[in-house]
Amino acid sequence: MKKANEMNVVERVKAPTPPFWKKVRKWALVVVAVAGTLAAPPLGIVAAGYVAAGAAAIAAGAQVAVDDEKVKE
Repeated sequence: MKKANEMNVVERVKAPTPPFWKKVRKWALVVVAVAGTLAAPPLGIVAAGYVAAGAAAIAAGAQVAVDDEKVKE
């Protein structure tokens, strides 16, 4: 495979993710789930929608991080 700076988006998503970014992705998805629950109609906290959107963006960014040492040449 190519180096991280030469990959397109699909290749980056399929490439191995470093352990730190796996943890960041996991916790961001937990925050998305909690914020989504708080934004549901019974509570309807408006700011929770913004928190969910921000956490989803962080999770997406963490997914495209590439571990160059594990990428096969």
